[in-house]
Amino acid sequence: MKVAGYIFDLDGTIYRGDRLTFGACQTIRILQKRGRKNVFLSNKPLFSRKAYAEKLWTLGIPAQEDEVITSSCVLARELAKEDGEIPDAAAVIAAPQATTGRKVEKIFGKPSRYMIQTALEVLGLPPEKCAMVGDRLETDIRTAKENGLTAILVFTGVTRPEDLRNSPFQPDYVLSSLAELPALDEKIGGDE
Repeated sequence: MKVAGYIFDLDGTIYRGDRLTFGACQTIRILQKRGRKNVFLSNKPLFSRKAYAEKLWTLGIPAQEDEVITSSCVLARELAKEDGEIPDAAAVIAAPQATTGRKVEKIFGKPSRYMIQTALEVLGLPPEKCAMVGDRLETDIRTAKENGLTAILVFTGVTRPEDLRNSPFQPDYVLSSLAELPALDEKIGGDE
């Protein structure tokens, strides 16, 4: 099956700090013109989805709030499925930890299946029609491999070529930057 949707890690893949990585803006625009669906993930619950979308817009990448998925967003969605309402995540985590003295056992950020399930719901696509693009082997690439997505590693963040040798999580494709993704998309992308 061809890739119809891309799930992008933010920090280290799309940007580093307040600067876009090489080719990020042009690549997202090309993929959008080709009709590919895109979502953006962050394990950092420090900012709202709206704040991340605004940052992307400021950097030149058109992104809507509903295209941004954070670990706190995923937690809220899962709690809403169970309880029917969305409580404050910090309060929900703090109360059982304080009462039981145990750490929370479910993780809702990468590499959890909850984050990918949320991304797939937003994209409206099955995992085999999606690719995860990220800079970390232990989170981004692991997430893709464990959930049936195409795994694309970019060397714009923390992972270096020598890190691949000893990692149990091997990407399907390796790119030096996002500037190379449009050419790869010509081979693996499509609507089939």
